[in-house]
Amino acid sequence: MRSPAIRVLSAAVLVAGAIVLLTGWSSITPASPASARGNFAGLVSIGGGREMFLQCRGTGSPTVVLVSGLDAAADVWTGYQADPSLAVFARVARFTRVCAYDRPGTPVGDDLTPSRSTPVRQPTTAQDAVRDLHALLRAAGEPGP
Repeated sequence: MRSPAIRVLSAAVLVAGAIVLLTGWSSITPASPASARGNFAGLVSIGGGREMFLQCRGTGSPTVVLVSGLDAAADVWTGYQADPSLAVFARVARFTRVCAYDRPGTPVGDDLTPSRSTPVRQPTTAQDAVRDLHALLRAAGEPGP
């Protein structure tokens, strides 16, 4: 019988694989060499008059894309630590490429500054989020995971 840790790890790998297959990550092709610039933080035009905030750091493969939950922006991965070098974003960037982004409508920081990404009608669906992420990675020239 497998240990609980092995079962959890196996389940996580299966879920991640299913997400990759269902969302078509392999169909993302870089439209520009933005990722060749190295570290990046700023707005990326995704078409339709919309921009999304993206922050990427590090080198290597696969690219890890950090998706914030509920109403959190990219800064949840880069800050909120007394020592910023301990933040998830900085730690992952030590061994591979990592990107975090602001989904439309997510407030930034504890003071609830409006999202850096162009606002969209709320609520949004999971399909909207997948479409936005594909468009963002493609426009930025970042390979998907």
